[in-house]
Amino acid sequence: MSDVQISSGNKYFLKWVAAICRGAGPLSLPAMLMMVFSPYASAAPLSLQGAEAIALRQNPGLGALTQKIAELRHKAVAVAQLPDPHLGLGAVNLPINSFSMNRQQMSMLSVGLSQTFPSFGKLGLEGQQAGMEAQMANFTMRGQAAELVLLLRRAWLQALYTEDAVATVRHQEQLEAESVQAALALYRSAQGSQAEVLRAQLARDSLANDITKLQAEQASDLAQIAQILNLPEPPSIEKQWPNLPPPPTLAEMETRLSGQPLLRTAQEQTRVAQMGVQIAKRGYWPEVTVSVSYGQDFYPGSPNWLS
Repeated sequence: MSDVQISSGNKYFLKWVAAICRGAGPLSLPAMLMMVFSPYASAAPLSLQGAEAIALRQNPGLGALTQKIAELRHKAVAVAQLPDPHLGLGAVNLPINSFSMNRQQMSMLSVGLSQTFPSFGKLGLEGQQAGMEAQMANFTMRGQAAELVLLLRRAWLQALYTEDAVATVRHQEQLEAESVQAALALYRSAQGSQAEVLRAQLARDSLANDITKLQAEQASDLAQIAQILNLPEPPSIEKQWPNLPPPPTLAEMETRLSGQPLLRTAQEQTRVAQMGVQIAKRGYWPEVTVSVSYGQDFYPGSPNWLS
């Protein structure tokens, strides 16, 4: 077996674990090891790419829009079809004193079928309108997804910036603490004034307040990340800065402007409204219903009837 180098701190840690295990008994050794090493077995910090995937997958607003798009696409197919035909069954000229079908002429049982035809072209226009509404909902979902990713990236970068700012200000606080000690030493040796000591202490306390403010801002950013990801508590995020793609140039942004989701949504809203005007104009024309029925007459010698 190869030799393993163990530092003095690790030796004391292992002795402490062994002492706990001896006191708890041999049967609880696995449980004790899980309890001791559980912080080291925690999940890895969340990356920005993984957070974006969670946000797009678990956001309830995006999920509702996904279902709305599916509904509108099925509706576009359904509204373009003819209405369902109606089947009618009934009794005609039935005497209520005897309810007999063969004692009076024209007493009969009938079966009929009717079909309604809307005004010409109206069904096709309604199907196109529903398809446009589905496309509009799709653009709306894409726009909300982009806004969600933007909010997540902004909160993520702010949290990382605040983390670095806290470390920098904390280092400055340590330097100011040394300045306070130096000012006190000069004051005690009658080489400095009390005002210099107070000035150094105020500078140190100001940096301490800055650290508190930065920590509060970081907690707010992490809480916003948890809200975007729909998590019960702020997650542990990676401390390294993410590798984001460079921003597009002005010419590229102008080229992509026509495909911007919110702009496309507004365009689809205009098209849906224009299609609604055409559908309303088709409503000026009447609908036509065609019906046919057959009657069975049970009176002796009477013929059957067709309507």
